[in-house]
Amino acid sequence: MEEGLKLIKEAAEAGASAKPKEELIMKLHSPFHYAGEEIKELNLTGLYDLKAKDLVQIDDMVRRTGDDGSAPEMSKRYALLVTAKVMDKPFNFCYEMDARDAVRLKNVVAGFFYTLE
Repeated sequence: MEEGLKLIKEAAEAGASAKPKEELIMKLHSPFHYAGEEIKELNLTGLYDLKAKDLVQIDDMVRRTGDDGSAPEMSKRYALLVTAKVMDKPFNFCYEMDARDAVRLKNVVAGFFYTLE
């Protein structure tokens, strides 16, 4: 979760000169391909624009897959679905992502939701 906290902290420290939204770009250690395009980074700026109804929709998708944990927002599946949502991609957008990047992504997304800064 350290990387997520770092991104959020950097965004908060950017102050009035730059909007925090500009700071939520996660560079991948291992690019992956989706629909013929090489994905080298994930733009998570849309996290700032999510509404409660979006999270409920993602919760429902997670439950349909059989995951009924008490904190779905802490799972990799949840992070992958949130990323697809904020990047306006299909739900399986990140499925070919390297495992290391998937764990980092989970930490960034969870850090976004749980950081008070």
